[in-house]
Amino acid sequence: LIGTPALVAAGGSSVPLERKDAAMLAVLALDGATARDTLAAMLWPDVALKTANVSLRQRVFRLRKRSGHELVRTGEAIALADGVAADLTAAGAPAETLLSGELLGGFSYADCATLADWVRLQRERWRARRRDALTAAASGHEARGELARAIELTQHVVAEEPLSEHVQRRLMRLHYLRGDRAAALQAFESF
Repeated sequence: LIGTPALVAAGGSSVPLERKDAAMLAVLALDGATARDTLAAMLWPDVALKTANVSLRQRVFRLRKRSGHELVRTGEAIALADGVAADLTAAGAPAETLLSGELLGGFSYADCATLADWVRLQRERWRARRRDALTAAASGHEARGELARAIELTQHVVAEEPLSEHVQRRLMRLHYLRGDRAAALQAFESF
């Protein structure tokens, strides 16, 4: 669900997710089991609840048919099926995952106000988790003397938070430790 949302099977094959399928799976991955009515109203706010529930049931059916697997458990509450995992946990994630994109990619949910608010909040939380994980990874690389990798990861954090004094100082210090005084001064001047 990070970058371009897709279903990835155990063998590595990938099937792109449609906008509402991706949103439904993200809600279930981040919020856990969700009342059917709540989820249906988030995804189809402009129709009657009964119609929204029918649309939800059809979407779950099509998703199961496309993937060949039971991805969600249904009932009064809907939840991810056992064995279904999402790439939404920054802790322990490889740097490629952390650097590869935004929650739900470029999908916009402006037509679904409640869902749009939820996505905005979750994107902010994802960025904060990603920033913390990148900072921790950079610290680990620095401790092992892998300054080039620490600088690279810190530069990603700087790109997202250019006004963070703490991150900017860390970047300057890493350049200095690496023996690149000019880069340290350039980071200072840029800040």
